[in-house]
Amino acid sequence: MLKRKIKNNSGFTIIEVMIVLAIAALILLIVLLAVPALQRSARNNSRRADASAVESAVSEYASNNGGSLPAGISYSSNSSQLTLCGTANCPASDTSAQANAKLGYYTGTTNNNATPTNSNVTLYTTEAAPPTNGTNTDDALIIEEGASCLNSTTVQAASSPKANAVVYGVETSGGTYDWECIGS
Repeated sequence: MLKRKIKNNSGFTIIEVMIVLAIAALILLIVLLAVPALQRSARNNSRRADASAVESAVSEYASNNGGSLPAGISYSSNSSQLTLCGTANCPASDTSAQANAKLGYYTGTTNNNATPTNSNVTLYTTEAAPPTNGTNTDDALIIEEGASCLNSTTVQAASSPKANAVVYGVETSGGTYDWECIGS
């Protein structure tokens, strides 16, 4: 009788191991490339939500005050709340005619009629053009009174002085900011 030689295959060949390592490296590369894009998207969604909340607060203020737009803003870091009021810088004594917006992304100080700086919310009492798209320092939220959105990226002087636009920076893949506009 012929005896069959049984081959014992225990373990992997070097080719199989290299293929598994190559696949694992490819998956790791994809994950490492996707994480920054997901983080940027989450920040942009937070910016968009804050801009919508501020636009709603400006509209609420105007509705409650006969169409008048707010003259001042203040920010409370304890409550992450932006307050719009009828006098500049919203002093504590001015408790009448206010509207509030809860912010999630934007923090820091507020400037009335000033050049926006990083993490600021700014109120312009006249329409002003936002900085140029593609800059890397425009992470700001701007409330422009007397302005309207021509489209999602263009602000124009409004036909009504009671119109308002909220302009905010959206981070692009190159680490720069482009402006988006929401409002009446």
